[in-house]
Amino acid sequence: MKLCISLVTLLSLAAGPALADSICSTHTIRENYGVTCTGNLMPGPNAPLTPVRILGTCTSTLEGVFTCEGTMSLAGTIMSQTMTGKAVVDENCTGTIKYTQTLDGNPAPDMNIRFLIFENGQLIKGLPVDKGTNLACTLKRM
Repeated sequence: MKLCISLVTLLSLAAGPALADSICSTHTIRENYGVTCTGNLMPGPNAPLTPVRILGTCTSTLEGVFTCEGTMSLAGTIMSQTMTGKAVVDENCTGTIKYTQTLDGNPAPDMNIRFLIFENGQLIKGLPVDKGTNLACTLKRM
């Protein structure tokens, strides 16, 4: 019996950190991040896919509210970009966020992103899922 209890205790101690690492929440992603996005998007209805690069920063709260600012290069045209959204994080370290954004101070279409959280929030990889976007975004903790 003593051996059985010791074995259960040992297994619990070994499994605890592994299980804890795989459970995410908005607390996991509360931080300052550097952001890069690369790909293509349609700048308007029926427009062709156009190369885009984004470089910026985001700050998130314990509640999962992200406030971001950066610079976008759309086919070589440089614009300032701001984005604000609230993340929904699942325990399996996946999530979604809907950003409200501006470009050069003017309202722009919302951006919906699905993301994965890696390394206890050190790294987030996102994929905008709106029609006409072909972007890959990376957020790295600063």
